[in-house]
Amino acid sequence: MGGRQGHNRGMLEEMTPGGLDQLIFWVLSWIILTGLYLLLVVDSIDVSELVTGTAAAAIGAAAATTVRSQRLVSFRPRLRWALGLWRLPPQAALDTGVLVVMLWRRLVMRQSVGGSFRAVPFRAAGEDSEAAARRAIAKGVGSFAPNTYVLDIDRERNLILVHQLVPEPDKPRSIDPLELG
Repeated sequence: MGGRQGHNRGMLEEMTPGGLDQLIFWVLSWIILTGLYLLLVVDSIDVSELVTGTAAAAIGAAAATTVRSQRLVSFRPRLRWALGLWRLPPQAALDTGVLVVMLWRRLVMRQSVGGSFRAVPFRAAGEDSEAAARRAIAKGVGSFAPNTYVLDIDRERNLILVHQLVPEPDKPRSIDPLELG
């Protein structure tokens, strides 16, 4: 009986990240979350805001580390995907201009404005960690610019489903800016 318990313990250790791995993940998560807090929330350097941000980042990093250690979801993004991130700020700026024009037409000119639901081919199949990361990142990044909102990814039909307030059928990159699909 002792041998079987030892075997099960070995399998469990293989499935869950080690202590050093978890510590490194927690530290990196804490640094990233603290950086995001400082970038997005803090408008002045105040000790109370820094303490609040670092504490919130520590709690967020602990939650992320706990979820990661359970290995319920495997998520493995590729560094090369980040090469297209430069496209996001210009796309967001252009989309903001498109929406300002659309609001002008609707509110001032009293013209009808209608959005469009679209289904665009997207390589969505796969159960591996890279496919899961591709789908999750495509949802978030595809909804970054204000004109497009990713509703879902249909894994059976290999489609990404979106709503665009001002349809852009000739610009597939507006839906998948990192070209993950």
